[in-house]
Amino acid sequence: MLIQTGSTKALLLASYDLRTGEVKELVHLATRLKNPFTDIAVGSATIVWRTTRNESAGQVTDIWTAPITGGEATLRASTPSGGPVDDPELLTSSSALVSTDSFEGLSVAGDNIYWSTTNAGLWRLPLTGDTPPAPVPETAGYHLLSYPWIGKPDLFGRPKREAPAPVFGKLLNVETGETRTAAVPPDTQSWTCGLTRCMGPLPGDKDGITQSRDGSAQRSLPSMDTASATIAQDRFSVLRMHGKDRKALAVVLVDLQTGETGLVGHRDTPTGLARHTLTHHSDLYSYSLNNKLIVIDLRAIH
Repeated sequence: MLIQTGSTKALLLASYDLRTGEVKELVHLATRLKNPFTDIAVGSATIVWRTTRNESAGQVTDIWTAPITGGEATLRASTPSGGPVDDPELLTSSSALVSTDSFEGLSVAGDNIYWSTTNAGLWRLPLTGDTPPAPVPETAGYHLLSYPWIGKPDLFGRPKREAPAPVFGKLLNVETGETRTAAVPPDTQSWTCGLTRCMGPLPGDKDGITQSRDGSAQRSLPSMDTASATIAQDRFSVLRMHGKDRKALAVVLVDLQTGETGLVGHRDTPTGLARHTLTHHSDLYSYSLNNKLIVIDLRAIH
């Protein structure tokens, strides 16, 4: 587990062993990460992270690397943010959320760093930084889900049609050209998908269900609200659970494959109904309990 620690004058990334509690300093940072859960990635024996700064021409994203064993931070590239979203096929849910060509989905695969932006699609940068970032051809309008899979629409955009498509309803493998289109029930809204699973409410029913992308293996999620939820590791989601009066009672971590749930917050506690954000890349989930921070390693659940 990687953590960001230190004051504004002395920031660093450190590893934290979930079994032993051992903390090891890895690399010092010049700038604090805005969101350590989305602005950092690990792969190919390398830590990759991004920071942002404001220039006279607009916001600039800096991409850094360091060895996974620790060492000096190296700036690999600096890339400006783009302009307003310009995709006639998308109806944005909030112009404020997607008013710029946003950076998302930082990941490492092989010898390259990948991310996506709203207009250009998938970007690629060598880990060595020998050449500048370049858009991957024929990926405009797609967003990085889990390399080599990219998809659309993303969380903030929907095709302009009466029945909105599920988030990541259409997938493309940039290495093989394979495509996958989710088969969700008709007349449904607010659905989201991962690589193999989707979830959302049935028409007229506020409770959620989950199923495979092809529509099979449907499983009920009774008394659970799937609105604005995401699927992490193609398997887990954190949902609010409600009673008969629709009043939220608890927050649960749900295994979409097995249907098993675990309580991660409940009413009458200081942070009981706070649902922390999961992304498709999340491998950890944390919550407060009895003045302690409980960390769940999603990768360790078999």
